[in-house]
Amino acid sequence: MVEEGTKNHIPEDMVMDIFLKLPVKSIIRFSCASKFWNSLITSPIFIKNHLSKFKQRKQLFLLRTSNPIVSYSLHLDNNSLDRYSQLEFPIQNKADLFEIYGSCNGIVCLPSRFMLINSSKRIIFWNPSIRKTLDLPALRS
Repeated sequence: MVEEGTKNHIPEDMVMDIFLKLPVKSIIRFSCASKFWNSLITSPIFIKNHLSKFKQRKQLFLLRTSNPIVSYSLHLDNNSLDRYSQLEFPIQNKADLFEIYGSCNGIVCLPSRFMLINSSKRIIFWNPSIRKTLDLPALRS
């Protein structure tokens, strides 16, 4: 008879190798499956390795269109500019108030296009892959 703690054990390095081959959306889903998987997936080493592997696989670019409503989508960097995925803007009904300033390693910087009521500009860092944002404190001009 197999002992309780060892019957379903997969070695950590094998789990890491499997996760490194998965797209971000799948990895996010699996992070909820167990505490061990979550700690593995959120570790700085895993994040660095996954980003490195993803850069080798495909190059994507972010496209912002506004005809008549603003939308964001990821496209493959190929001759036909195939759409990879349609993105939901992180702030409901506010996509037209922001512009793309730049990006690095999949993080997009979105400053507000207009001054806010308190004479400040809003800046958001957005990671479309994991659907998370970081709203920076208001900057006074």
